Order: sequence, then structure tokens, then C-alpha cells
Amino acid sequence: MLRPENNSARTVPQQATSDQAWMTQLDPAIHLSAVQQWMQKFGSPLHVYSERALQALATGFLHFAKASARPAQTAFAIKACPSATVLSLLRQRGLLAEVNSVYEYYMARAAGFAPQQIHINGVAKSLELVDLALLQGCRALHIDAVEEIDIVGARARALGRDIALHLRICPDVASGRSRHLMTGSTLSPFGIVPDDLPHAWLALQQYRAHLRLVGLHVHVGSGGDLAQVYPHIVQVLGAVYAASQLAGFSSVQEINLGGGFVSDEACFSQVAGSAALLSAIQKLPKHLHVMFEPGRFLVEHASALYSRIAAMKRKAGHNWIFLDAGYCHLTDRAITSAQFPIQALHREPMQVHHTTAVQLAGPLCDAADIYQSESGNTANFAFPMGTRVGDVVEIARTGAYVYSTGNHFAGFGQPAVLLIDSEGRPRLMRCKEQLADLCALEVPA
Repeated sequence: MLRPENNSARTVPQQATSDQAWMTQLDPAIHLSAVQQWMQKFGSPLHVYSERALQALATGFLHFAKASARPAQTAFAIKACPSATVLSLLRQRGLLAEVNSVYEYYMARAAGFAPQQIHINGVAKSLELVDLALLQGCRALHIDAVEEIDIVGARARALGRDIALHLRICPDVASGRSRHLMTGSTLSPFGIVPDDLPHAWLALQQYRAHLRLVGLHVHVGSGGDLAQVYPHIVQVLGAVYAASQLAGFSSVQEINLGGGFVSDEACFSQVAGSAALLSAIQKLPKHLHVMFEPGRFLVEHASALYSRIAAMKRKAGHNWIFLDAGYCHLTDRAITSAQFPIQALHREPMQVHHTTAVQLAGPLCDAADIYQSESGNTANFAFPMGTRVGDVVEIARTGAYVYSTGNHFAGFGQPAVLLIDSEGRPRLMRCKEQLADLCALEVPA
């Protein structure tokens, strides 16, 4: 069991009971006793999504889009969670798909999206992806560089095809949860700066028979405060739209404002800062349609990763707890220093416990596998004094950029993934990886 650290033990209401888990507040079917049953069957760690939460998030965002008071489309950026189950659920709610690769295109098609429901992005599109867009179709291909216009135009001419385009604009503004997630500055590799637009207009005019410019696109980053930057974004896009009209591109009818949305702290299914965002959008020309490409918002709050305490130790006056989930399962911890809400789920509900400060680490063999709290402190987790090896720990808000970014470092496979449907029934979305899965692509010596 844990020992007090520097007399830090204190008596506080411990919100780590079966009916106070974070996911329980969003979906009453997800509580400690149910999680323990699922972990016995499917193993630990275990990734759990809630259909109720996914539906609430989709409804909340579509309400935001409708409040723009103009024709609006919403495409899910499937890199945030390319689960066939999740994609199918969001498609059924009327969302489009946004993809960045050949495989993501086929993932979207397998989930039931028609070609005209798919937007194709990417800073370095392969010729295979360009040909896929031209031959099988898409709603729009997003041009990320002036140089790309010649590549797409030449292929379209050679294949005798035409295609709708969005032109990605770099507004020189940064917004994101970390510097790794900021994609809108001139120092980033993304988009075309306004000074280069005359070159873009000339290149597009050379391929008028095959390339139709129908939209302007911007994406400034993930997880930041969009309300602070939207007025500037809208101003830049308004100026670019005016320039496109002067250049003769009357076909432009849609402004794609990208993603980067986060949940409001008071209500997870509402867009943070929505009033300010909608006010800024109203500054766009009234006849233009708008489009959004949320990824994180639609899935982040819809899941949690459940882990067991694998080991404990006392070292140099500090209590250490080791989880069986590491950055091999939560790769964003190592890539972007992402932080997740974490709490121990105690066996004795509605009881007051002594707690003590602990440091959390995963099972991997390097110091990058130390967890940081939401305050950025590595020793700011309060665990009950009665905590033991085998106890369940809830790592919340793992719905975005967790499902597909895991790796096999040190021989750790990825967990089983469950969807708890709207009736409270568990459904296996993805099987737990086995040794054969980890070795499947190896060529025998």
C-alpha cells in the first residue's frame, strides 16, 4: 500500500468511486463494476468508447454548424479516430469524411462514405492518392501548395478528368494545445500564403478545363482557443475570396474553416467559445457556404482508457505507481506532451479516504513514460492510501489520436477497444493485439 509522502496525507472526499468515474457522468452504463467485468474478459489496458457520448458530440457540433445561419457541411477528420465503428456512426449522423492518405480514403469507403462525401487533404499527396481522387472521385481535393496545382492539373488532363478543389490558405496565425499542433503560421509547412496567390491564380487558369476551384480552406491547429483567432482568420479568408473573384474564379462558393474545436468545460457536447466563433463567421459574405472539419471535438470526450496498477515502489521519499498503460498506448504523451485526466477508481464507494501524492509512470523503460498531470506537474496525482496493485485507473478523454497512434515499443501490444452502445451493451470494436499480430509482417530470417 501507499505510504504518506512528507506528511502530505489528508482527508478529502475521494471522487474515485464506481458512480463517480468521469465516463459514468456521460454514460451511466460505464461504471467501475462493469469496467472490471470487461477487463476480466478483454484484458488490461482496455479502451472504452460510449455511443451515447459520440451521439451527443455529433449532435452538439451539428447544432453549432446550423447556428451559422447559412448552408453548412461538417466533415470528420478521420485521423482523430479511424475506427470503422466510429466512422459509421458519424456517417449515419450526416457527417462527411476528411482523409489524408490512400488508406484513409479506403477506410472511409469501407465505413460507407460515398466518394462525394470525402474531402482529401495532405501536404505531400502521392500520385496514387491524386489518381484515386481523379478516378474514383471525392467532394473536393485540397491544394496545399502552388506547385501542387501543376501536378494535379497534369494528371487530370492526362486522365481526361476534372475535379473540384479547395485552396488551403496559410493565415499566419497559430492556435493549438501545443506547438506541435499549430498548423497556421508561415513557419509551418501548411498552406499557401496570400503573397503567393497570384502564382496560384495563374497555375489554376492553365487547367481551367480540368480544375474547378470551389472553396477556400484554412486550418490553424488543434486544441487551442479558436475564439481568439477567428476574427483574423475570417478577415484573411474574406480578402482571399475577394482576390479570387478579381482573378475570375466565380466558382468559389464555400469557405472551409477547418477544425481545432474543443469542448466547453461546462458541457462537453458544446463547442467552446461558440458565440464568438459564430459572430466572426457572420463577417463572411452572406452568400457563401461554410464547412468545418472537426476531429478532436467529435471523439475526445467519448472514451477512456482503463488501466491496472502493475507495480508500486517507494524511492527517495516518493511514492511511485506504475500502470500497465504507457506511451505506447498514449503516444501523444511523447509526441505532443499531451496530458490526460487520471484518477484511481476505488473499490469502496461513498467513503472518505486518506490520499497522498504519487508519481505515475507506465511500464516502458525510459523516462518519457512518466505521466504529467493537467497542471504539468509529475507529482501532482492524489491517490487513496489504500491503493493496491491490481486497482483500476481511469485515464479520461482518450477518444482522439489514441486509437491509431499506438505502437509496439518494448513488445507491448494495443488493447481491445469496446463500444458501449446506446442500450448499455458492450460491443468489441477491435481485438486485443496478440504476439502473432505483432509479428505478422516480419519476414523470417
